[in-house]
Amino acid sequence: MPVLAQDGNRGQTAQMSDFEAAKLFILNNTGLEKDALHIYVALILFLGSCLIFGWKTRQLKPWLLVLLAAIVGEAWDIRNSVLGNDPVRPLANWRDLWNTMLAPTMLLILSRYTAIFLEPRLGTNLGSGLGSDLGSDLGSDLGSDLVGKPQDHGPINQPNLGNQP
Repeated sequence: MPVLAQDGNRGQTAQMSDFEAAKLFILNNTGLEKDALHIYVALILFLGSCLIFGWKTRQLKPWLLVLLAAIVGEAWDIRNSVLGNDPVRPLANWRDLWNTMLAPTMLLILSRYTAIFLEPRLGTNLGSGLGSDLGSDLGSDLGSDLVGKPQDHGPINQPNLGNQP
């Protein structure tokens, strides 16, 4: 564990944990600001958990994972402040939580309440974007997508068997 190191964002010298040293290493070697790092980590956790675990962006699981990681990270920052005799900065911790959770929250809301992430299917008008006719375009398709029931889209999905019109 580094005994003394200077935090370039705060200009303070304090005893750091390996976690804090890793964050500073990333910040110093990528040119990212601390707020940007929070956003990138949140997106990596959110989308990565969807890919790895097969979760959907409309589910709470990936969002809760990011929230848990953000809370643990901020608790660790508060712990480091207390151990290093630095003042605890609740507004800074709140800002970090806000920055971390904004993008995953927007993805969750958009996935749940719009058709933006649904694949267009033959016979539907899902690809038309958001408009005043959103509810009529989706009909029961949106609800059935959420519960996983198959939809019958009529004759469009029926194969043409030769001489049938």
